Amino acid sequence: MWKLDFAAADVPLLCYLREKAFGASLKTNCFGRYPHFLMACESTNDELLRLAERGAPAGTLVVSEVQSSGRGRLGRSWLSEPGQGLLFSFLARPQLPPEIAVTLPLVAGLAVTLALRDLGVAAGLKWPNDVLLGDLKVCGVLCEAQTSARGIEGIIIGIGINTGAVPEAVAYRATQVPGVLNRLALLAQILKRFEGLYERWEKQGLAALRAELDQCDCKVNLPITVKLSDTPLEGISRGIREDGALLLETATGEVMPIVCGEIMQWD
Repeated sequence: MWKLDFAAADVPLLCYLREKAFGASLKTNCFGRYPHFLMACESTNDELLRLAERGAPAGTLVVSEVQSSGRGRLGRSWLSEPGQGLLFSFLARPQLPPEIAVTLPLVAGLAVTLALRDLGVAAGLKWPNDVLLGDLKVCGVLCEAQTSARGIEGIIIGIGINTGAVPEAVAYRATQVPGVLNRLALLAQILKRFEGLYERWEKQGLAALRAELDQCDCKVNLPITVKLSDTPLEGISRGIREDGALLLETATGEVMPIVCGEIMQWD
């Protein structure tokens, strides 16, 4: 749980105290250093986009106890009960070409996977942006670009983690982080992991994270079905390429790079 109980006192004061408590535990130079803790919002990505458009620096963080319009990839909704999730977005401003920048969701998913493993939770990364416990989803990542006439100005990394009971509507495909969890500590560890990965990724792309990707990929060398638009394609996962593509070995032995799609898990 949060270190401070929001139900007990003045909300603005508690948000301020939470930011102070979080800052004291943070072990990063950039990410999370400009935190904004909210009781509720429509979407932490939307809140952060407004800050980014007003010139917020890289590392700016928005955390909310509740989202009324949280979302995931492909226009899906992200459902979470009040107090049962870790819902946050943070801002990166990489100076990289688009073909490298589009791999950032994998970096974020890898950071969450490693942070959960640091806490003894056997998490795995499922291409392109899910974190699983066993066969159930515990975390989703949604990256959205802040753009202008000059191009990409920044990337908003939105993350939702089920830290408590999941809504009944998604219980067949979702689970929660087990055990008693300090959400502030988990948030700090994710940002620490992300910063370390990000610094290497900025210099060499996903090639610099090859060992961690191979270690955390929970579908590698397993039979999978990939959804491409409305067409499913079966094969064996052969890992994640350094440009972010999924490598799928088909029945003919051909290894196909899948740039856009998703591994079907619960359909």
